[in-house]
Amino acid sequence: MGRALVSVGLLGGLVVVAAAQLAGLVLVLRVLPPVPSPSSSAVGYTVLVLILFGFAAALVTAVAAGLWKGLRSCPHSPPEAVVGPDRAPGLWELVRDLAATAGTRPPDEIRLMAEINVWSEETLLRGRRRLRIGLPLLQMMTLGQFRFALAHHVEHFSAGHTRTRGLADRCGAVVTATAGFLHPANPAGWAFRTYAWVYTLIDRALLRRQEYRADAAAARVAGPVAGVEALRETMVLIQAWRLYVSGHVPADVFGGFAEFVAAHKTEVDDLRAQPLNATGSWRDPFPPMAARAVAITARFPAAAPADERPAAPLIPDLAAVGLEISARGYAPESPDGR
Repeated sequence: MGRALVSVGLLGGLVVVAAAQLAGLVLVLRVLPPVPSPSSSAVGYTVLVLILFGFAAALVTAVAAGLWKGLRSCPHSPPEAVVGPDRAPGLWELVRDLAATAGTRPPDEIRLMAEINVWSEETLLRGRRRLRIGLPLLQMMTLGQFRFALAHHVEHFSAGHTRTRGLADRCGAVVTATAGFLHPANPAGWAFRTYAWVYTLIDRALLRRQEYRADAAAARVAGPVAGVEALRETMVLIQAWRLYVSGHVPADVFGGFAEFVAAHKTEVDDLRAQPLNATGSWRDPFPPMAARAVAITARFPAAAPADERPAAPLIPDLAAVGLEISARGYAPESPDGR
């Protein structure tokens, strides 16, 4: 709830910024003489007043356009397939066990998607939970790595991060859209762009704190070794996918990816040997993977071996699910999952 409250408060601050600029324009109009002085012309005075009213209109229009665009924004939804307990009994059993351990209820729906990512979401009013899982992760990860990835997002459910994420994201969309509505050369937009920078700085810091919390909870369940391995394997799969889609991609996209990874084992192992990314940006909602790994190992120094069994058998007909997603018009592209 914390991020949502901060986002709503910062959205109110955007209105304050607009109101302060309008108040400044009113002050200028009051300072100006009501009639032209002997050294000025009536035409010049009129032009100045029109310019000030133009700035005021631009401010009001920018805020209104930002609200409209932000409230109407819809998140990107990749091709996906719903898998119920009858189709993925092992996966549902694992998710329910993790939810019970976290003291929260499991998702109402699980979907496999065509991205190397895991995404948890929850509606604000009805509280309906949905877990989206990247099929390549399920294909390639070990059970220990996959358990960490799932436990990470179950913690997002448990901590209430997902319940208000949509509200916070829309607040951010409003601030960003308002800042981008006015031309960069328009002085009326300078304060908006500065405020959007401050908003992004605060919001991304809150998101990174949520990620560290979810990592800690997941490492407590799956173990720190599995946690670090999951971060590394995600990085490896993203890079392997980029190599895969740069060439000829067969009709069976995901089956072809599994064959590609198996055929390039040496290259993939070289990717696994590379250090985790240690660079990040203040705009990035995710901490650098190297920093996440350090935080995990520092908090949980005693490490038990990770479960090295493959995660793919959690869904008996995983290949069929992959074909189903491919048939829904999925066009392979280079992912940027986390």
